[in-house]
Amino acid sequence: MRKLLSALLLGASALAAAQSTEQSYILVGSYTDEVHTDGIYTLSFNPQNGALKRVGNTQNVRNPSYLAWSKNRDFLYAVNENSSQNDEVSAFRFDKRNGSLSFINRQPVNGSAACYVAVDHSGRHLAVANYSSGNVSLYDLEAQGGISPPRQSLTLPNLGRQPHAHTTVFGPRNDLMLVTDLGNDRIYQYRFDAGAMQPLQADPRVYRLGEGEGPRHLVFSQDERFVYVLNEWAGNIAVFHFENNTLVHKQTVVSTDILPPGERNKGSAAIKISPDGRHLYASNRGSTNNIAIFKIAADGLLSKVGEQATDAHPRDFLIDKSGRWLLVASRDGNSVKVYRVNTHTGLLADAGQSVSLPKPVMLLAY
Repeated sequence: MRKLLSALLLGASALAAAQSTEQSYILVGSYTDEVHTDGIYTLSFNPQNGALKRVGNTQNVRNPSYLAWSKNRDFLYAVNENSSQNDEVSAFRFDKRNGSLSFINRQPVNGSAACYVAVDHSGRHLAVANYSSGNVSLYDLEAQGGISPPRQSLTLPNLGRQPHAHTTVFGPRNDLMLVTDLGNDRIYQYRFDAGAMQPLQADPRVYRLGEGEGPRHLVFSQDERFVYVLNEWAGNIAVFHFENNTLVHKQTVVSTDILPPGERNKGSAAIKISPDGRHLYASNRGSTNNIAIFKIAADGLLSKVGEQATDAHPRDFLIDKSGRWLLVASRDGNSVKVYRVNTHTGLLADAGQSVSLPKPVMLLAY
């Protein structure tokens, strides 16, 4: 009897483990309109075969164009990008049983065109980048997931052109924040001290990129020794060595060299690194509509290994935690499509799995 009970328990454990790998959730942020008002969609994803299907949505969430998890992933935060002075950031409770979201509260961002949201490494603070107004807003997070009123708002320097804040990335030790200014081709570094009355303080270290390059998004390498900056307008990636809280430029490589007719913006959008740290990916919109694929050398430098065509306007993408799948949100293609990853070469192949959604622009895996 004891052996039988042990066998049953082992079988149940194995089944539970198998089920846990059979399905995960993908949260999709989108641009809404009078017809499509759902905003955030929940997809189920099977990492065994790449199958993707829609399982839910959250109604009347206006333009949730960027998303971030709380540290424990019990809560989801979304900017509401309205290109007005009434933009907001919203908090939701996430139900792991069925992937549903329930609204908690929202706060004003004290700016316009909120485009990026990030939670610090302690899980107690949240930052929002506001593109059109060129400012950053900082908040404390409540124990039950709610967002407190704005604690601090700072505006990037006006250097003769309107600043356009596009990312707020906390440093690995949670003692600094890097903010890209797409309008003035700068990366600003701010000291971050959560215990101070004004947690974000200007740092003399400011990094200037080439005129008109337009820094949009950035990521740290897995070993935290390098920072990769995707320049939207120039369609390239700047590689920096990161040591002693200082960035030193090492390399710039082309992500796309195709310029749409009559345009000055090559349209690079999102940048991600594979879970094993061996490959970097960047999405390019405009006339290109592809994912550029790079190998990361031991010294952090990049070499391009290929490209993968996508549906129109691949604004965002994600790599699942196994590293075997890459999912692309194509705004103008109205699709989320799955690609199989060759983990040895980094190259992609269409997996034949996709979901149609109105204007998807952000993907976040649970």
